[in-house]
Amino acid sequence: RTHSILENWWVSGNIQVSTSGSDKQTTGHIARYVVPEYALATISGSTSPSEPPYRDVNVTVTADHRLYIEAEIQNGWHKKTVRWSQSHSFSNKQEYRNHAGVQNMTQVTAGSSISTHNGIPKISDKFHYPLSIDFYHIKDTRGDGYGVTFDLAFHRTELHPLHRTLSTVINSHRKSVGERILPPKGSAIHIAESDETFSYADVKGNTYTRHVKAAKGEVTYDREGGSLAKHSTSALNVNEPKSSHIEDGLARIHGGQTLISRYPGLINQV
Repeated sequence: RTHSILENWWVSGNIQVSTSGSDKQTTGHIARYVVPEYALATISGSTSPSEPPYRDVNVTVTADHRLYIEAEIQNGWHKKTVRWSQSHSFSNKQEYRNHAGVQNMTQVTAGSSISTHNGIPKISDKFHYPLSIDFYHIKDTRGDGYGVTFDLAFHRTELHPLHRTLSTVINSHRKSVGERILPPKGSAIHIAESDETFSYADVKGNTYTRHVKAAKGEVTYDREGGSLAKHSTSALNVNEPKSSHIEDGLARIHGGQTLISRYPGLINQV
């Protein structure tokens, strides 16, 4: 392993400096420095019996990286023990079942960072990004086809006790499903639905929430609330779906515009 993939990254940072008011020079030293160069990664897989001669396949990839830095700082008047710890994790599990007619992927990225001065938290940042994608083959009374579901969430909490105006909590969750079915007779049947929620809050008391649903190329529900909402806890303009079918190769986005799909029958929802 050369660890050369995606090596050309740009890293940005934020340095905060405060003066103590003392004429004495600030001194200090690193007491502990535990920073592994690479993440700890694992790869595992297994198979299980399916319809002969086929077998189901499961593959899991994980990666974890943790660091810890501790320093002693003397600023002229006071001595501080400053600690910085960070933990990041990633996991990806994929399942292939029923001759790959069912394919499931579950992925989770999570992490936390915290800085303390003499045991008192000064900066804290936590995030959690789960994602699942499920692909499945359809064969029922409606005909033959395929479908896919997406379930994506974003959760982040940032706390800055020294700068309380920067402390925020953000949550977002989206579920989408799409299906394309070819009946024995007639035109293809397309199903495209999405449901998304969003919320924001900060220590100033500012809040914002929004819940949007879309189906068959149209927004069917849109409600926002909170102190930052332009329409306080009220439904916005909502259009009922015009048809249960969408033309092959065409997809509408909010506002009535039409997108030409690269692949016939593929529904793009924005």
